[in-house]
Amino acid sequence: MNWPLTFYVTNLPANCGGRTNAFVIRIPVQYKGDISRQKHEEQHVKQWFCLPLLHGILYTLYKPYRQWAEAVAYKVQMQYPDLQGHYFTLD
Repeated sequence: MNWPLTFYVTNLPANCGGRTNAFVIRIPVQYKGDISRQKHEEQHVKQWFCLPLLHGILYTLYKPYRQWAEAVAYKVQMQYPDLQGHYFTLD
């Protein structure tokens, strides 16, 4: 079994590139093999492990925490190529 649990699904909203709940990652099937997206979601799993009881609450209800969590995840994502071999940038 791979860790964290990653599932490639067809039932996420069209504008959603991935979703993480605790240690379960769901990524749209069209992004299977996208290392950068996987690493982004894995960062959210790490954040959850640091604050298992609070991460979901803070992420949902406290905008500064959510912004911090996403900034950290995008920083990690920028280190890996997407499916086309491109690296995510701020441009």
